Amino acid sequence: TPPKPPSSNWLPAANRPTTKSASPASNGSAAEFGRVIDRVTRRVVTGLTEDGRSAIIIDDTAPHFLSDGGAYIWRAAALPADNGANSDQAPADFDYDLFHDGGSNFFVIEMEPGTRSSTHATDTLDFIVMLEGVVTLELEAEEIQLRAGDTLVDRGVIHTWRNDGPDIVRYAVVTIPAHPVGSGRTV
Repeated sequence: TPPKPPSSNWLPAANRPTTKSASPASNGSAAEFGRVIDRVTRRVVTGLTEDGRSAIIIDDTAPHFLSDGGAYIWRAAALPADNGANSDQAPADFDYDLFHDGGSNFFVIEMEPGTRSSTHATDTLDFIVMLEGVVTLELEAEEIQLRAGDTLVDRGVIHTWRNDGPDIVRYAVVTIPAHPVGSGRTV
């Protein structure tokens, strides 16, 4: 058994959460993505113990957005990231301003069938991995369907996410700051 690292979020395997209920939307914007995510997204984070040994510092359910269908996995407030702290770096809620302050973000989005995002652009480079379902990515000149297992590099262009299918869509996103393209960010 590994030593318990210095973190109040650390949970032994026997105490890992297996269910989580949805939280109510705080400002009505959950309709953009359908609802607040209610699936468990297990989050495992490594770090160092007090004596400098590698260990699991967080093993829990990722914090859910209060306003959109997603769960924050991690955030680095600056680049390069500071890996020295063992405190939880995931924000409590989604905010586009977090995309434009020089840090990076890692989160999971869930969309109900028949929902769509707003049309938007960010001054970021986004790495996206489709986890479940089929989503349509609308661009100004064309659109494309992405399926579970597909990857996307979104380079700050105007786009909309749309779930036309009968199933829930889930995708993981990592954002890092980037220079603007076109007219730049819209959010």
